[in-house]
Amino acid sequence: MKFRLFLSSFFVCFAVSVLSAQELPSWKILEEAEVCFEELKYGEALRLSNDALKARKSEIQDEFNTLEISITPAQVRRYGKEFDKVIEILTEREQKKAVSIINKYLDLYGEEYFNNDIYGMLAWLKAKETYPEANYLIGQIYQVEGELETAGYFFEKAYKDRKYLDVYETQYQILYDMAYLAKVQGDKEKLEKMLLLILDDDKNFKDKNFLQSITRTIKQNKSKNVDRLYLIYRAESKFSIKALYELSHIYEDAGMEELSVQCVALATVEAFTHFLGIMEERDSLFSYSNLTKFFIECAKYDDICIWAQENHVWELFYLLALKSKQMGCRSFSTQFLLVLSNSLPDEHFKTLSRMALTSQNKK
Repeated sequence: MKFRLFLSSFFVCFAVSVLSAQELPSWKILEEAEVCFEELKYGEALRLSNDALKARKSEIQDEFNTLEISITPAQVRRYGKEFDKVIEILTEREQKKAVSIINKYLDLYGEEYFNNDIYGMLAWLKAKETYPEANYLIGQIYQVEGELETAGYFFEKAYKDRKYLDVYETQYQILYDMAYLAKVQGDKEKLEKMLLLILDDDKNFKDKNFLQSITRTIKQNKSKNVDRLYLIYRAESKFSIKALYELSHIYEDAGMEELSVQCVALATVEAFTHFLGIMEERDSLFSYSNLTKFFIECAKYDDICIWAQENHVWELFYLLALKSKQMGCRSFSTQFLLVLSNSLPDEHFKTLSRMALTSQNKK
């Protein structure tokens, strides 16, 4: 079986090696580069990634030329610059390839991205010869090979060209890898910068009144506010949670405890909101009543539990319980630890919560 799998992965990479010269589309070449990367064939993955860069440059030049030629005739220009009018006249003139190019980018980015202007799309295409996804994969290859400086160069290049990403959310993956490099290299200033860039699109993090409102609820130091905190507040931003986790440690190390608490609290609210939406979609009868029942419901879904572990979610709830005690909110903290020790889906942090609760009750 292992021999068969080896042959399968070998022929995947070998086939692309042969066929790339026959002008496979750049996305297909990059897809196969990713297969080779996952199979630990880093040399072949690097070669294919560079092939994908070359193919993308050629494709974009061809698309630009096709589009420019198709909209040059006076009959087309008289129709205006709006996409619906341009597509109408190009369809009438049987310019199928040009229409296909326009529709491809409208499907990816929408009319507003180009200000509903065909000439805006043309200018954008002229500058789109780069392929940020390929540069990102090259950075990942150099990272696993231990060449961190080179990896950082390609990550930065990919992020710089993020507006050309086919999937907008990929920029967060790039920033997280840049943050990881900064952390490994001990560059705390750059690490904080990368984390703040990840959080730049998080309107909840930027809303100081919202953050202060959350901490006020905690500072009321009422045991009932443990359940109430997640009844009152909602905040959806699933890409922020790991950044908030890392940033909370930076602020804690710098003695900025209030900001550290705000990061942890917001991360728990965002994770809670994300999970609640999933559970309500899967079970229309479920609604939030208290945190204990919420955790019990979370435990029913393996994908939620796995995602929570990968994003430090259970640890964040535990940290919030500890930090609220450090803020002098003993009643809130005790109730929080009690809930976690009884119902948290993660056994490790459930045990730590139980130990912290026992220690707290002895004092």
